[in-house]
Amino acid sequence: MNVFGGMLGSMVFGSILAAMMSMPKLTLKNWSITSTAESSYSAPELYKLRIQGEVYNHPEFKDGTFIITSSIVFVDAEAKTITTASGSVYHLNKKDVDERYEDGFSDAFNRVFKKEN
Repeated sequence: MNVFGGMLGSMVFGSILAAMMSMPKLTLKNWSITSTAESSYSAPELYKLRIQGEVYNHPEFKDGTFIITSSIVFVDAEAKTITTASGSVYHLNKKDVDERYEDGFSDAFNRVFKKEN
């Protein structure tokens, strides 16, 4: 039996959607993409991509606090957002890419939000 099917599924999805809509708009400045592994012996394909930078509007951190997020699970090219494993949705702006990251990965913002064909 699928617990997320039918009316229960609609209620659960509706509750999640309502909670997400009421969350503050989280933004990162001086952001870049980084990767981490469970151990130094992990194969490269097991590394998890994360985003790091100075966070704003986060209920758990003072504005401007440097953070490294949980792993990236979804990139929305239309909304210019990244959703992490914790459920946080970060809105990114092109002007806020870390300068050093942009030097190494030119056009970083558009690379992150490139639509797959």
